[in-house]
Formats: sequence, C-alpha cells, structure tokens
Amino acid sequence: MALRYILCLTASIILLSCSTMMNHERGGHGGNLPLADSRGINLSMMDRDLHDLTVKARALENQISAMVSDLDHLRQKINGYSKMVMTVEPVQATEPAKGAPQAILPVPEKPEVKKVDKPTPTYTTTTSDKNGIVGVRYGAHKTYTRLVLDINGSTKHTMDFDKEAGIVTITLPNTAWATVKNKTYKSSRVMGYEAQAAGQGTTIAIAVKNADKVKTSTIGATKGNPARIVVDVMG
Repeated sequence: MALRYILCLTASIILLSCSTMMNHERGGHGGNLPLADSRGINLSMMDRDLHDLTVKARALENQISAMVSDLDHLRQKINGYSKMVMTVEPVQATEPAKGAPQAILPVPEKPEVKKVDKPTPTYTTTTSDKNGIVGVRYGAHKTYTRLVLDINGSTKHTMDFDKEAGIVTITLPNTAWATVKNKTYKSSRVMGYEAQAAGQGTTIAIAVKNADKVKTSTIGATKGNPARIVVDVMG
C-alpha cells in the first residue's frame, strides 16, 4: 500500500507540473500548443509518457494487491495448520476389554537334552579248565584304568613301572599264558599289552601313558570264579 501512495503522489506532481507548463505556454501563444518550445520541451510527448507511466503504475498496483491477497491467503492456511497440529492428541494404547479373547503366542519348546550314559567297564567273568592266565578284562574309570587278569593257578607275581618309558612289566614265574597274547585299547591311560612266555611262567608288558602311579592287588578264587590279579593305572 505504501508503494501505491508513492506512485500516486509522483503522478500527481508530474501532472501538476505539466499542467502549469501547459497553461503558461497557452497564455503566451494564444492557446496554441507547439510541438516543442524554445527550450526543446515537447508537452505532448510528456503527456503521453505520463499516461504510460500511470498505466504501468496501475498494473503494478494490481500485481501488488494480488500478491497481498495471496499472502493473506497463505497466512490463513498456515494458521489453520497450526491449529490442527495443536489439537492432535497422542493416541494411547487401549487395554483389551475384560473377557475379550487374547492372542496367545506359541511358547518355544525347550530342546530335549539326551542323557549320555557313561561307558561301563567291559568286565566279564571267565571260567576255564585251563591252567594259567585264561582271560584279560579292561575297564576305564574316571581317575584310573583297570586291567584284571583271570588266573587258574598261582597269582604270585612282581610288578615294575618305568614311568619315563611308559611301560608296566608284570612277571608271573609259575603261571603260563592261555589266552590272547596281545591287544590294544582306546584309552587315555592304557594303550595295550603283550604277553611272552618266560620259562614256565609269563612276562606281560603293558603300554601306558599319562600315568603317575601303578599298583597291583590279588583276589583269591571263589566258587565259579578264578583268582585275579588287578592292575590299576592311575593318572
């Protein structure tokens, strides 16, 4: 609006100035308007320029008025959006109505843990009419590994343990060998044995590992069971 006032004021000043000049010229030349006076001023041309300037000023005024109207319209939209944002309330989660069925999620089943049975010692009862060592039994335990020599006859023996070499030597001077002479085991302590005849008796070499101590004991014969020499390899 201020621009409109400035344009109107400028146009009024120019019109007043031209009107004064035209009246002055008319007074001096009996009312006839020359194309240009002695100073080279063409009043007709100035009047036409003033008219063109007035038209442009009105067009500019219309543009300014349209821009002001658009600005007011935009301001109204912004105010409307602001009110909408202020009136929106956060949505709160609603609790399910009492008695209404609720979705039950499936509970994952726990994997079944299978119990692994500990290996049982492979001990067997040996009976034989033969004399001498008639069977060798083997059993792995948590803290030791055991060999059992089933004997029909004398259990007299000596034992020697070479820890550095990992060899346990058992000598039975009066007992022959009457079963498998050598065998290997999958054990963390006893790898196997080998028996050899020594005169009327037998010498048994037992290969061991991770062994700290070896001891032997004897069990006398009972009804239906032979005598036994028990060899325990501990480590």
